[in-house]
Amino acid sequence: MSLIYKSLQKIKKQELKRNKSPVGIMPSPPQVIGKLLWTVLFIVLILGAGLLWTSIQVRLPQPKISALSEKKSVQKRVSQKSVPNLNSKASVTRKENSVIPVTYSGVKVKKLRPKPKKKLNPLQKQYTNAYQELKQHFLKQAKKNQQIALLNQELQKSFLENDKKAVKRNLKKLSQILGKDSFLVQKWKGIIALQDKDYTLAEKYFQKAISQNSKDVNCRINYIYALLGQKKIELARQEAQRLWQDFPDNSKVQDLVLRISNL
Repeated sequence: MSLIYKSLQKIKKQELKRNKSPVGIMPSPPQVIGKLLWTVLFIVLILGAGLLWTSIQVRLPQPKISALSEKKSVQKRVSQKSVPNLNSKASVTRKENSVIPVTYSGVKVKKLRPKPKKKLNPLQKQYTNAYQELKQHFLKQAKKNQQIALLNQELQKSFLENDKKAVKRNLKKLSQILGKDSFLVQKWKGIIALQDKDYTLAEKYFQKAISQNSKDVNCRINYIYALLGQKKIELARQEAQRLWQDFPDNSKVQDLVLRISNL
């Protein structure tokens, strides 16, 4: 056994001699970490120095200017520029619709002039005046129509409430606006006369109103009632027939024609 062991040891030594190669010695972990930290610190120092140098080169020097020197420089700039006199007309050349440069202590301010009014020729003036007259006319007419509508409502209200004083007062105001011979005034006078059973006067007022406006159904119906009040039945029938021909679909007219046909 010892001979075999010794032979094996010899063979092993021969192979080691034949295949012998240098093997590097591995450094210990603390040494590796120390070297790594030194490398990182060296890189950080280089980068910091580069950034500091760049900031110093980029930064521009800002010399301090005293208040006195600044004041002198401003006065020098102002003296080099002409300051126009605002009160004198010769200092500024003015043109229509132009911008006037005005200098205040070296600073130019653009002052806008108001646009001059365009001169109208006689034809334009004529059209403008006509337009203004029509405008005023329509405004007055609209105001007048509003007053008439309010008075008509007041008349209806006071008539239904049988307030004769209010009816007369409102009718007087209405006649002052429209005139005594107007359609609406004649119609209301006929209604008041019909209520007072003055059929002759009512017939007169309704005839005047119908001559101005024959399309008012209520006015023509009241006219027929005024005729019936005077026992003018044949004339009332004729008027009712004409009214029915003009307004065949009106229920009030149909009822009135039936009543008169039964007389």
